[in-house]
Amino acid sequence: MVRRDKIGLGLVALALAAVTLSMMLSGPRMPEYKGKTLEAWIADCHTDAGGFQFETEEATAVRRIGTNALPVLLSWVLYEPPPWNVKVVAAFDALFPKARSSKVRSRLAHEEAIGRAEFAKGGFYILGPQASPAISILLEHLPRARSAQVKYNIMYSLGVIQPELKVLAGRVSIENLEIAEASVEGLRLWGINEPDIAVPALAGALRNSPFVTVRRTAAQALGGFREPGQVAVDALKAAAGDSDGEVRVAANQSLRFVEHSPNVWTNR
Repeated sequence: MVRRDKIGLGLVALALAAVTLSMMLSGPRMPEYKGKTLEAWIADCHTDAGGFQFETEEATAVRRIGTNALPVLLSWVLYEPPPWNVKVVAAFDALFPKARSSKVRSRLAHEEAIGRAEFAKGGFYILGPQASPAISILLEHLPRARSAQVKYNIMYSLGVIQPELKVLAGRVSIENLEIAEASVEGLRLWGINEPDIAVPALAGALRNSPFVTVRRTAAQALGGFREPGQVAVDALKAAAGDSDGEVRVAANQSLRFVEHSPNVWTNR
């Protein structure tokens, strides 16, 4: 048993050294403003309730750093430990089941690096449209993310950036579930002020997407427009006969709303 523990500790030490070295060699340089790092500025934007303050001196500092923050924010929000590391952590848990809350395990599992995703989401929230150059990278990485948490972090970031609608409109028909879902959700969130871009793209997704969740979200989104246009009405009427029951329900609900809208503009 002593020999087994010694071997285990040796493997842990090697793994920690590999983790430390890889994290030292990887990652972009941390930008600074007035002698203070981006990470420190974002940390100071935290509220006691767990959110982020937007109209503060600290948030202004983050916006002054601007697009120079994007490489770091992307590295934080997209970070996932490599597959071999996951196996090492599992082996550590098997060898030392009582050490799951230890600092050694925390370092081994990259918990600090994973936790920086919250800082990244705060940074994207503060930057808003300033961070739009990150959209294409976030969308491209979405289908490659291994964990549900990273996928969620990416979709959250896309939402708070308030992306260029034309970018999202061009991706709703991509035959990849995560990208299509994120694009339709973005159009639902931010398309109200640009219906001439959002509505045709959502109607197209509702008619043609092979993904049930995309069609359902598109149907729900079209019901949120005050003046959706005939193209939306036609798409919703067609979707009332969709093969999926949830899509049919969403389409009928939205159809009832848009048909009673006081002004239905024509968009053909």
